[in-house]
Amino acid sequence: MIDNPDPVVSGSNLTYSITVTNYGPSTARGVVLSHTLPTGAIFVSASSSQGTSQQSGGTVTCNLGLISAGGSATATVVVNPTIEGTASSTATVASNQADPDSSNNSVTVLTRVVPPSADLSITVLDSPDPVSVGGDLTYTIAVTHRG
Repeated sequence: MIDNPDPVVSGSNLTYSITVTNYGPSTARGVVLSHTLPTGAIFVSASSSQGTSQQSGGTVTCNLGLISAGGSATATVVVNPTIEGTASSTATVASNQADPDSSNNSVTVLTRVVPPSADLSITVLDSPDPVSVGGDLTYTIAVTHRG
């Protein structure tokens, strides 16, 4: 599972990309991916490369169906984190077949959620310079946001 961006600004979208791979030796049937959303995150969307995806409460469930040996399916989940600090999100996969190595069926990602910030700068230009007494002087003021 990949989180992007990390860190993320509170109130901005955070995208999770989850790849489910079947290392075999047989076709995996009834594959279901469950993705627990971070506390305080607002659900935005979910999609998968096959099957269906739905959100209920704090969990996104993707019914991926069949994944052949050596094959994979992907899911994309977008949330909007609202609590600053560390957002924890866990994805878990299961199927109807026995799995000889279940140690890689779950992954947790920690994402830093930072407060909104701004990096403002200001420049002032005067024209003409020098100006004659009684002449017109124009100030051009530019504010730039680099945040």
